[in-house]
Amino acid sequence: MSTMKIKKGDTVKVIAGKDLGTEGKVLSVDVKNHKVLVEGVNKITKHAKPSQANPNGGIVEKEAPIDISNVMLVVKGKTTRVGFKVEDGKKVRFAKSTGEVIDDMEEKFAKIDAMTEEVNELKEQLYQLKENVKCPKCGAYNHSDDVYCSKCGERIYNVNSDDTDSYDDDEVVIINAKKPETEED
Repeated sequence: MSTMKIKKGDTVKVIAGKDLGTEGKVLSVDVKNHKVLVEGVNKITKHAKPSQANPNGGIVEKEAPIDISNVMLVVKGKTTRVGFKVEDGKKVRFAKSTGEVIDDMEEKFAKIDAMTEEVNELKEQLYQLKENVKCPKCGAYNHSDDVYCSKCGERIYNVNSDDTDSYDDDEVVIINAKKPETEED
């Protein structure tokens, strides 16, 4: 059996039928029947009986398969035909309009997505570090909204509120005042 030129996850454009010109992501590929299921394309209404998943039943709208010959792969916003070639001992798909290897681009996008997640995690860690203020007396970390150190009770004032030009990021000023003690009757 030959290799399919359209794969799950590809973005395709409908070139024939009632949804002509619609773009969508391929949800699944039926190799045996040469059909693809495209997100938002060839919508049908189906009457569903009540079940555990859908206790009310009713009319459900869902995508139906469309013939693979009625869709065309979209690469960088343009439709293109797909060809195969062997690079470094691997059979890869390429866009016939530009000659670019498609499968390499998917790997690059996956790497970019992974790097973006890593950057977001690092940003979150940095944000959490900036939110914490270190007490120079005892070394305990306190939230920047706290006025008093949770460990030693010293009053802590974070200098970095608005005038960050004249101070370092980690600079903290302690005002020698004890935490007010509540009088008990």
